[in-house]
Amino acid sequence: MPNEVPLGRHDEREQNCKWKKPSGPICTPRVSIYRGNPVVRRETCCMESGRLIELPDSLEQLKTIAGQKFGFDARNALVMDGEGAEIDSIKVIRDNDKLFIVEDSNSPM
Repeated sequence: MPNEVPLGRHDEREQNCKWKKPSGPICTPRVSIYRGNPVVRRETCCMESGRLIELPDSLEQLKTIAGQKFGFDARNALVMDGEGAEIDSIKVIRDNDKLFIVEDSNSPM
């Protein structure tokens, strides 16, 4: 049947869901975070690995997690998508998005 979801994809998607009875699963989106500007990373063939994390409730929490994972103060960092557009709301981020944490060189340390 054409509308059926392949079992592998269905099972994979449910791995990051938490079951709450009786309402069913609550799925926590997961995202990959990378350090640096996505355009510059592409141009320089940056091979630094990203980190797969559960998407937190706010951009501030996301920056805190990124700072811990990458070892820098990310409180004033910018969050960008893969095309280099700045993300200013956690609500526009979806499951499996690739996010880039860019140190803001204009902000005070």
